[in-house]
Amino acid sequence: MKNVFEHGRKFGITFYDAVYVTLAEKEDCKLITADAKLQRNVGGRTDVELL
Repeated sequence: MKNVFEHGRKFGITFYDAVYVTLAEKEDCKLITADAKLQRNVGGRTDVELL
């Protein structure tokens, strides 16, 4: 849970989005999203890919 809050604050994203980013990081896999704003907000992380 701590990492979810940290990601939310660091990237300025919603708790809901931060859960997915944190889970992708934890499971060492890519997060595929259609949300261009989310991808921009995470600042070029290679584990977040736009559909």
